[in-house]
Amino acid sequence: MYSLNRQHFLQAIIGHWEAVVRQSVGSDFDAQQFLRKANIVRINLGHYHPIEVSQVHQLMSSTVNQLHIDGLGLRIAKRLKLQDMGAWGYAMINCQNIKQLLDTGLQFSFVTKDYVDIHIGYDSECAYITIVDRSDGLSPQHYNVEESLCHYYLGLKQFLGERFDASLIHVDFAYPAPSYAALYKEVFSHNLGFDANQHQVRFPVDWIHHAISLQPSLVTHIASLQSQQLDDEMDAPLSYQIRVKLLSQLKYGLPSMERSPKK
Repeated sequence: MYSLNRQHFLQAIIGHWEAVVRQSVGSDFDAQQFLRKANIVRINLGHYHPIEVSQVHQLMSSTVNQLHIDGLGLRIAKRLKLQDMGAWGYAMINCQNIKQLLDTGLQFSFVTKDYVDIHIGYDSECAYITIVDRSDGLSPQHYNVEESLCHYYLGLKQFLGERFDASLIHVDFAYPAPSYAALYKEVFSHNLGFDANQHQVRFPVDWIHHAISLQPSLVTHIASLQSQQLDDEMDAPLSYQIRVKLLSQLKYGLPSMERSPKK
């Protein structure tokens, strides 16, 4: 069975892919040609037949090989929004602090588990987000690592608001600096490293206790979208509906059976 949250996220990725490519090569870009090569069937704009992660890999690979767009993973990650994460985005805006946000984000890893492993750890000084690429060479230009680390970095920046200090966060990549390293420096303005032992974001451990900071208008918008999505998906599998209801309780910690919603 296809996960509706997974499909929501992958369809958002494809939407951002098309926007990035059109911005790079021009509005006359034939997206259908690339979608067909990846066996991705578009129903109408923004909606597709169920998509596998392998198809997204194929789409990104053909894009890089034929169009030579540098930093595709970075460019797409910069466009990602909380709304693209469906019920998980809704759960995140309900988190009370960064620690809870990171824990909730790990619940989203079932969407990305086919191509990256995400590990979060802490010591007395730092919190660590480590990415392990599992794409077995299928990821062109380190697409998966670029997209994942950039997503976490920009997520911290968004959720911390004015408390985010770029000079205190370190970003390492376990490969040599690419030819388009200048694009990395546009995103990661301080403490950027290559040829490291692992792909990792490090930041002061004190940050995990900070309350998340979001504009009220954004919170209202995401809650409204999720409410509409629930209305639209009342015919979705019961397991999905239960998952969404449990997610709404994550700000109080892992749901207990007593607090689990009853239908």
